[in-house]
Amino acid sequence: MNECLDYIAKWGNSETLQKVWEWVKENQTKEEINKKLLLGTDKNGTTAWHYAAMQGISEILQKVWEWAKKNLTKKNIKDKLLLGTDIYTYQV
Repeated sequence: MNECLDYIAKWGNSETLQKVWEWVKENQTKEEINKKLLLGTDKNGTTAWHYAAMQGISEILQKVWEWAKKNLTKKNIKDKLLLGTDIYTYQV
């Protein structure tokens, strides 16, 4: 499931992203949405949020941000969405 969102976020297809989100809301629990979709990572630790940010796709970032605010705790937004790292994150 996460690979699907990552792909959509990476290539900027907001219409497809919206359709996937509608399906997910109907077929997944809130826990599954949070763990697999919003905070899910690929093998490199990269989230959909990372991909959208790396590609500079503000429309996708805005949609993921809105969903995160509705579904995640403030702590998860801060620690896992905004401050989450992948293998490409520069470590000081």
